[in-house]
Amino acid sequence: MNEAREFFIRESIAHARALNVAHAVLFIRGLLESCDDNDAVVRLRAIYTALSESDRQLELIQSGQLKLNFDQPKTEGDWR
Repeated sequence: MNEAREFFIRESIAHARALNVAHAVLFIRGLLESCDDNDAVVRLRAIYTALSESDRQLELIQSGQLKLNFDQPKTEGDWR
């Protein structure tokens, strides 16, 4: 990989990390659509899938459709 390409990848990752999840999903999808390197597409697709799923779950939590149960039954020796 040449220096310019490595620089572009580092900067793209830094930019994606600075975005909220929904915008990072769009950014990664744009990279996928513009990329012709099969190895990069495989890596980006995994990132895109994980971010998309996270974004969907966050939307469900925000809308109240997904309830999280944080109550744990007390057990012997519980530190709480």
